[in-house]
Amino acid sequence: MPRRTAPALAVAPALALPLLAVTLSAASAATPPRAADDSATVRRAIDAGNAGYIAGWTKPDAKLFASNFALDGAILTQTGRIIYGRDAIARRMTDVFKLERMSEGRIATTHVFILGDVAYETGRWWFTFVTDGKAEPDSGRFVEVWKRQRPGVWKMWRDIGIPKD
Repeated sequence: MPRRTAPALAVAPALALPLLAVTLSAASAATPPRAADDSATVRRAIDAGNAGYIAGWTKPDAKLFASNFALDGAILTQTGRIIYGRDAIARRMTDVFKLERMSEGRIATTHVFILGDVAYETGRWWFTFVTDGKAEPDSGRFVEVWKRQRPGVWKMWRDIGIPKD
């Protein structure tokens, strides 16, 4: 989700469109319909995932961070590189955590749209990162695509952060 230049979570909106288009077409070809989670269940799962995202950053713990993603999840980096898969995300974050960590973070969800086994979340983020002992605040907007793993369990599937407005 959110969003940091070094962790490779921020991206220009123009780069986000191709990833979102692929996501939409993949979502429409998803598994057959099953019993839908109610919106409160989905929102609780998303809030828990966002809390886990921040916890992974603040610990810093690459495996904890990556555990918030679906096995086939992806992060779109600031440079336009896409990191595919939970294991690759963990490896990437291991490298990132050698350079910086998050000292505090907040995520505010604006909207959640649920379409079958996919939920689209939009919102804002405010983080403080520490690099070489210097704290730097950062903020922006995001689009997260969440994918149902089983009833009541949702994981990040696509992470698209957009730095400061």
